[in-house]
Amino acid sequence: MRRAFAVLVMIAAIGVGVSACGGKSAPKTSTTALTPKAVYEQKMQILGQQVDSVMEAVSNANNTQTPSGAALPGKTEAANLQVAQKELRKAAAQLAKIAPPAKVKPAQAKLLKGIREVADELTPVIAQLRKKGSNPIKVLQGILEFQGLKDMQAASTSIAKSGYDIIGTGTQG
Repeated sequence: MRRAFAVLVMIAAIGVGVSACGGKSAPKTSTTALTPKAVYEQKMQILGQQVDSVMEAVSNANNTQTPSGAALPGKTEAANLQVAQKELRKAAAQLAKIAPPAKVKPAQAKLLKGIREVADELTPVIAQLRKKGSNPIKVLQGILEFQGLKDMQAASTSIAKSGYDIIGTGTQG
């Protein structure tokens, strides 16, 4: 049970950071022409939805248990984190193609940097999980301290405070 909780906390931490790119609600669409602000928000929301769905799948996979009820070994969590890492790198490539409004250009650059950082910071975690005798709970808890997550959160807060709804809540910071 503790292992499942630790995995949930780890995936939630990544999810919070990644959802900075956008949220789970459907992007608003209209039959009228969208303003440049609305186009930017919609692109960010769509990207966030894609990443959220992958993170949810990884979380679900990590919470799977063996028929005996025992938690899966760290190697399974490592494989799932590799999927997350690959998707984070894809998200970073997609984010790099989204032209931000001048007002949030520095914040979006920080968001992009944060996503790339998290993807890179996962490499030693994955390696540690693959080591025989590693403590997956302890290893996964280290994710909560990732600088990339902190950068992503700060960037998304800055974008929201600038008046952009990149999460899809209908409100800004």
